[in-house]
Amino acid sequence: MARIGAALRMALFMLAAGIGAAAAQDWRCDCSRVVTSCSATVAIEDEMLHITSSTQACALVEYFLDSEYRLTTLYGGFTALPLRRPATPLVRTPLPPPPLPREAPLPGEALPPTAEDRLPPTLATPLPPVRTRVATCRVCYDRAVEAGRRGSPLVGNGGQVDHQCASAAAETRRLLQECGAQASAGTLDYACTTRLMEANNRVAALCN
Repeated sequence: MARIGAALRMALFMLAAGIGAAAAQDWRCDCSRVVTSCSATVAIEDEMLHITSSTQACALVEYFLDSEYRLTTLYGGFTALPLRRPATPLVRTPLPPPPLPREAPLPGEALPPTAEDRLPPTLATPLPPVRTRVATCRVCYDRAVEAGRRGSPLVGNGGQVDHQCASAAAETRRLLQECGAQASAGTLDYACTTRLMEANNRVAALCN
């Protein structure tokens, strides 16, 4: 029992740590400002939804479970969520009609079942597979580019300046201007968006 209790405490601690880490990044993802596109996959395993993006930075993934539209913002390239299946109609099967009432049962004959004794009119069926389809994956603006400070959501709140983080943030700001100018001129190429994606990933890795 002691081992089970210790394992449970450790599992709860790891879960709380994961939730805290995700909450700590909430300030960074500004999905009202899309930087570039990305790719993503959505898979179901053990009634959990596994969402993976091609970037370590902030990503907004829009997807469908069957015909139900959903969206998820993730940081670090992966997140796992409870499936919460789309609503499906309950399958019912009719019960046979009750026997005709008699004034008294014959000798040795059991009484007919009452309404409380009858099983509910439901039929157990296995859960059907859920089809997944990714609609879009977009890289969101990372506010660490503005801060340029390690683990700090705002400039001047006591966070430590990290030269590698500041350098990566400066490079991302430069590429945002360069790729934005190309997009305005209609000459945006794959190389610029690739460099911008890589710079975003460096910010995500160095500014935590």
